[in-house]
Amino acid sequence: MRTWLASCVIAASLILGSMPAHASQGSVRLDPVAPAAPGQPLTIKGDTTLERIVLQIQRPNRTILWTDVVSGERFRSGVSITLPAALAAGEYELLAGAGADRTSIGFQVAAASGGEGGGPTHGDDDDGESASGSAQPSPAGQADDTDIRIGQDGILVAVGKTDASGVVRVVLSREMLEAAKLAGGSSKVRIELGETPGAGTYRTTFPAEAFTAAASGGSYELKTPLGLVHIPANAFGRQELAAAGQVSVVVGRRDASSLPGELQESLRGKPVIALHFELDGRPLPWRNDRAPITVELDYKPAPAERMNHELLAVWHIDEAQRVIPVPNGRFEPSAGKVIFRTTHFSTFAVAYKVPDFRDLNGYEWARKPVEVLAAKGIVQGAAPELFRPERSITRAEFVTLLVRTLELAASPEESSFEDVLPSDYYYEPVEAAKRLGIAQGTAAGRFEPDRPVTRQEMMTLAARALAAAGKLTLSADTSGLARFLDGQEAAPYARESIAALVRQGLIEGADGRLQLQQSSTRAETAVLMYRLYNEDK
Repeated sequence: MRTWLASCVIAASLILGSMPAHASQGSVRLDPVAPAAPGQPLTIKGDTTLERIVLQIQRPNRTILWTDVVSGERFRSGVSITLPAALAAGEYELLAGAGADRTSIGFQVAAASGGEGGGPTHGDDDDGESASGSAQPSPAGQADDTDIRIGQDGILVAVGKTDASGVVRVVLSREMLEAAKLAGGSSKVRIELGETPGAGTYRTTFPAEAFTAAASGGSYELKTPLGLVHIPANAFGRQELAAAGQVSVVVGRRDASSLPGELQESLRGKPVIALHFELDGRPLPWRNDRAPITVELDYKPAPAERMNHELLAVWHIDEAQRVIPVPNGRFEPSAGKVIFRTTHFSTFAVAYKVPDFRDLNGYEWARKPVEVLAAKGIVQGAAPELFRPERSITRAEFVTLLVRTLELAASPEESSFEDVLPSDYYYEPVEAAKRLGIAQGTAAGRFEPDRPVTRQEMMTLAARALAAAGKLTLSADTSGLARFLDGQEAAPYARESIAALVRQGLIEGADGRLQLQQSSTRAETAVLMYRLYNEDK
């Protein structure tokens, strides 16, 4: 009963808002309702120009008896419900509309003995729309004492109690989600779970249909006391949900003491969370490269961390307790949050570690980029504590760093270059670059992975990669090349790419030159990658 009532209150409050009763904007009209009797059918009918509206019956004390979201066509045809058999007598109010555009009328219910015996039930439901007011059992896993209500700006707010295992469970109905979308005029729904004493895990259950392809343009913003999770509605493939009834998002606090000793020390006092999905109560190993999920964790850095906040990183800890840095993880000082995107769920932690390279003396101009990229797992040392900043970088190494920095992906189908083999460490990034139009190779169908990359090639590849990521626009305007003494020496294939980088302030040159045919060093490459990384925010 609590669950049914909570669903009614939320759906109606979301849509109908707090306008005075009997207000009307002219696009909704209700037919008069004759005096009703408990246990008898009641038909709600009228006219509207709205495509979808909320219908709501309020008791004499202005609490919600019943509500539903219906199409305008169904409203015009008539919506039939059956009142509870033991409904209290009095003047009830029927409301119809959406947001501020609504109308209402009163009707009488005759006296009946006993208390209410549940909510009204629907009659025939020819158009297939479910009835939020039907007398139905509570959804599986819903705690009887969970309080679900409407907060400011149409946000669904839930506060529950912790069960014996430290889990707070919240179940959302289709009607709640549909009402929230209609109220906000958006396909994005925000859900906030209040903090519950003793809770270590927050489990929020959605109807599976909330994540179907039909809803692919929407998203759900789930805020828990442990972190905020932005989930696109197309997070799952159609086959994954073919036979599923419910999808649960589980956000839990991971005890760092269960990790290996070295990790325990590194993560002392840092947030460690475990994320996973469940389908009908069973864990789902989820991965979707086409629908990344964004996670935000509140974090207050220590004084040393605040001074060097770009070194704050996110670590993915896999089942073997191995650490895999998440390249895009970063701390946003203005928000006080660590934010990252992921295409799979697992255990994640906030980490802070200053890379210790002993050979950066004389390369102070590159120190910060090298250290930041190393903290993010984008660049690695050439040997323990050595970066080798003076070494030239090969074409394969450069493309690998480029794809890693911008987190570009494209599944290889077959080898595109005769000198790039599936066994090569750079095979996947080079193939991704080929499929995304970043790397085109030579006329002979070769990539020449071991040849040092020239600055001209480096700039061309970088510009194409940014364009593929939607961060840069290439154009025929190459006037910016005139700033450099050797700008007109750029090859025809490279001119637009180099000009675009110059226009965006990513290339500065040296001594008035671009030095197009010189090879690039690891230090120079790190500086460029650092700039690209910050373009990808």
